[in-house]
Amino acid sequence: MKKTILAAALAVLPLLAFSQTAPAPVPDPTAQQALSTAAKQNSTSAYNAGVAYDDQQAYQAAANTAQDISNQDAASVGSGYSGMGYSDAWQQASDQAQSVANDNQTQADNQIPVQLQSQASQNTAYSAEVAAAPAVAQSNSDAAQSSAASGSAQSNSSIAESTGVPQGQPTVTNNTGEYLIAGAATQAAMNGMTSTGFTANKTAYQDAQNAASCGSPYCAAGWMAANAVEQNIANGAYAGNVAAAPVLGAALNTAAAASALSSAAGTLQQIQSMTGVQQGQTAGSTNTQQALTQTTAKTGVQQGQSATMANTDTSYTSAADAQQATLNATSQKNQNDAVTAAQAGIAGLNAEYSRNAANQIASYDNSQAQSTGDPTWTQSAGIAQQQVEQQASIYGTQQAIQISETNDGNSTYSAATAAAPAIGNTFNAAASTTATTDASSTLHQIGAATGVPQNGQ
Repeated sequence: MKKTILAAALAVLPLLAFSQTAPAPVPDPTAQQALSTAAKQNSTSAYNAGVAYDDQQAYQAAANTAQDISNQDAASVGSGYSGMGYSDAWQQASDQAQSVANDNQTQADNQIPVQLQSQASQNTAYSAEVAAAPAVAQSNSDAAQSSAASGSAQSNSSIAESTGVPQGQPTVTNNTGEYLIAGAATQAAMNGMTSTGFTANKTAYQDAQNAASCGSPYCAAGWMAANAVEQNIANGAYAGNVAAAPVLGAALNTAAAASALSSAAGTLQQIQSMTGVQQGQTAGSTNTQQALTQTTAKTGVQQGQSATMANTDTSYTSAADAQQATLNATSQKNQNDAVTAAQAGIAGLNAEYSRNAANQIASYDNSQAQSTGDPTWTQSAGIAQQQVEQQASIYGTQQAIQISETNDGNSTYSAATAAAPAIGNTFNAAASTTATTDASSTLHQIGAATGVPQNGQ
């Protein structure tokens, strides 16, 4: 009769344990808001700096184009008809083109302080974001622990009330906070190297553009030397990131192990104080097997599992390798598409501004040709028109590249998005098979060791 009552009581324990609803974790909104504000400012400032840089480069390209037209006009000064009260049209055309060049140069120069200000704002926001991250992690950890403690207390109280047996532990032992912030310093360093590499790559790209536009091999060699310096900086930042990754992983692994050991020790100590039964392993145990042997000796119940215990972890971890390789290749292609599209967009913007400047000069020269009848103005307009057509051709080519790469990027993004759930499903299926096999074998081992058949045998 007593066994029947006990069995009935045990059967309702799971229901009693969840008869109370644990409150949802409520992190500190102040810490969350500080991190959100810093992250938003970081993103906004980075975008503004990028726009200012692109505009500065485009205005500079337009100034260079107008200057080239002015120089060509100036080279013809004195060759036109300037007698009988006529002024030298070549000089006037050169002056007008120089004015357009000066206007665009001013616009280019005006973008530099905007870019510097945005970069300074980004640096400040980045520092604030790094400083706010640990507080948010700690806030989330505290909220989760508080919620878990409250829910556990409610369930244990319900079980104790129903069975007359004290349940639970005085406090929830959890040291995840150490783990959450363990890699913060390394991660911040890696972020800094990423920023350095980005800046160096951007400068190297501009140096290569400058080299391509040089009129002499000496000029080109100078810019390519500068390009090599920036590439070395970018390569160094990349290598630093690669070297830092294992350091970050080791820091997290160490912190996770320490956190788990600390949490387990506290929990076992609390169970021992409540039950009077010694838990865990003694100071003389240096490995799992020794601890199991000691427990067997103390309790009379054989512990652990035999060497024939099934283990399919290898199949679990390697189940999605092929799918992951496909996803990695697709993701890399998507990244390459994005870089190429961005470069084409910048080149197209430079060509657009240059075309507008040349078109402005050509329009002025044509109007002068019509009003004066001087053929010099028509010749000058032809020089500007050549630049209009050349820049229009560049713009069309770069726009086609940008559209093509953007379309391909959208396609690869869709493919990567579609592949990700498949990998998750493969992992789930492999994990389920592994868990079922291991659980069945474990139950058989327990039954054989104790003489008591287990569920699932």
